[in-house]
Amino acid sequence: MSFVPSPSGADLRPLLRRGLPADVIAEHLLLLPGVVARATTDDRDSRAAAFNTLLRQLLARSADQRLAAAARALFGDAPGSSGQTLTQRRAHAARACGRDPDHFRKHIEPRILADLAQALAADSDRLATSQAAPPRLLPVLSPPATMPQDMFAWEAVEHEEHIARLWAGVYALRAELLACERLVSMDPAGSELSESAEAALWRAGQLHIAVRRYRRAYGARILHGGIAPDALIGLAGWSPPLDPAATEAICQAGPDTADAPAFLTQLTTGPAGASIRDNWLVALSATRTTTRSAA
Repeated sequence: MSFVPSPSGADLRPLLRRGLPADVIAEHLLLLPGVVARATTDDRDSRAAAFNTLLRQLLARSADQRLAAAARALFGDAPGSSGQTLTQRRAHAARACGRDPDHFRKHIEPRILADLAQALAADSDRLATSQAAPPRLLPVLSPPATMPQDMFAWEAVEHEEHIARLWAGVYALRAELLACERLVSMDPAGSELSESAEAALWRAGQLHIAVRRYRRAYGARILHGGIAPDALIGLAGWSPPLDPAATEAICQAGPDTADAPAFLTQLTTGPAGASIRDNWLVALSATRTTTRSAA
């Protein structure tokens, strides 16, 4: 599968000119895995129809209902907004989120486009990783033969080593997330939950380090798999999202070279790192408590 760049807010901005359904769509948007999978045939018209359907679904999924209403109005997918000019749709969208049109155009509209692009990328990543599986392991009953002094043999084994480290990170993080889920059910105020949540943050840092090393060595897609190595993070289970600055701070704290207590000490030496740790703990506990209560 050829590499398809992740969508950006700038990619979606031209769609605002006429609103939905969009007819002039960038080709790489029509090649997103989430779009191709929904198309009934392989022709462009079918993929365009699938893209418009997916975009409408994503427009309605924002957790912020006012922002979702504004986004739908902006794209002409809200009652009364279809067929309007972009200026009219912006005014409609601004009213939906309680802002004046100029503020909306400068500050809210870019956020809507960026969030929508991120949702498109996440949808495709979920689809791409739904069939991802760790390498198959077979019992080894005798010592392996000495590897030949051959560059290609070394490169093949080195790639297998990177893959093993990626999946080791996935399962290590998953174990801690499962421990958090169990402990929040047993004793949501207990110290064990905090310890497991902190261990999960440490393991998340280790996995991010492994992903960075893979990307530096082999690029943005896993060889022979076609998915982004970053997508493996989501396979461990739900964990609090980390923005680029938080991810960088966690990686700089050395999760791969220190045990969990030493890593956390290094991370929380400043207020920014302490905030990352605190937000992570609160989000893990709150999400699982809400899910359990709803059940």
